[in-house]
Amino acid sequence: MKNPENKQLSPLDRFLVGIIEKYIYEIAIALLILFSLVIRYKLTTFKFNGDYISGDFQGFLRVWVNYYRELGVVKGLGRSIGDYFVPYNLILAAISVIPVFDEGIWISAVSIFGEYLGALFMYKILNHLTGGNKKRAAFAAAMMLYLPMAMLNGSLWKQCDGFYTAFIFIGLYYFFKKKYDPAFVFFAIAFIFKLQTLFFVPFLIVMYICYHEFSILKFLWFPGLYLVAGIPALICGRSLASTYLVYFKQTDVGKMTVGFPNIYVLGIDSYEAMTVPALMITLAVLVIAACFFKSKREKLDQKLMFAAAGYLIMSCVMFLPAMHERYDYLAILILSMYALAIDIKLAPTAVIMNICPIFTYGSYLFHMGDNLISYQLMSLMYLFAYLYAAWYLYHMLSRPAGTVRS
Repeated sequence: MKNPENKQLSPLDRFLVGIIEKYIYEIAIALLILFSLVIRYKLTTFKFNGDYISGDFQGFLRVWVNYYRELGVVKGLGRSIGDYFVPYNLILAAISVIPVFDEGIWISAVSIFGEYLGALFMYKILNHLTGGNKKRAAFAAAMMLYLPMAMLNGSLWKQCDGFYTAFIFIGLYYFFKKKYDPAFVFFAIAFIFKLQTLFFVPFLIVMYICYHEFSILKFLWFPGLYLVAGIPALICGRSLASTYLVYFKQTDVGKMTVGFPNIYVLGIDSYEAMTVPALMITLAVLVIAACFFKSKREKLDQKLMFAAAGYLIMSCVMFLPAMHERYDYLAILILSMYALAIDIKLAPTAVIMNICPIFTYGSYLFHMGDNLISYQLMSLMYLFAYLYAAWYLYHMLSRPAGTVRS
């Protein structure tokens, strides 16, 4: 019930009250975005003892930018600098010639741009999935910027997970709109920036198996753009093998897990013994999931497809070897947004997945790698989150036909 007009209010008050009554939600969203920018500015520029606290930046990213600064862009691209593929190396090379600010700020700026682009398309995805509920979609997308991993990844850690996931969200928006050509183009763009895009591919394969609404040839965008993206390095003199085999360097870490609390933390952690079995276990889980989703395809609406995408990504990081603590970034964003905007019943999974990075990021960034809590305990928490997500999807897809989503 609206309050009756207060005649004691001044004209200014009446103007402000009118604005608040009419635009309070838009004002709130704008403030949330503004506050998230302030957070990222402070974290991006934070230094301890005169330097950024990210070990990855100190030991790798800054070193690579300096190589480009010393060699020049052309000679640098002709060398094997770092373990990123050519497109991100072009960004590092561009940063090396920018005279304003240092490389730490620019590296963060690229990732932060991706985070906000991703939030924009997350809004568009959620608006589509919720049938045009713009307020709910906007609030959830704004809150995505406040997830612990999202706040720390690009600004403080200076990683680029927010950048490549933005292209996946753009592609996913077009995918749900059944515009498959632009969808696969953006998925492939994500891949040429980050190998971890492959964790999203099982979802696309499952969707092909279930519905056959797009051609298998769409997957050729991945190798096609990958080949094209390597051409600048070839022109600058880099060899074919050095250019196109760079992603293989990222998989050879010699450990079952690098700071990520998957099941191998519980004790089965021999890289030599378990690498191939882990790959087979992952494929087995994905095959079982594909068969289940196909058997329930009549009930698998786009909302549950969104949750299934997060679950399949989570399956990859749970069972594959050589997983790092950042590799579930995309799964966290998807499942958190699903729980927040579509069905709160998935909140236990989303909450646990957001708690674990607080400990892993905190340990790495602020406590010199010292474990804040037992990784075995985190692994059990994560296992519960994974099994709960599996149960949730099984429960939702096994309900009698015509059951209304609560």
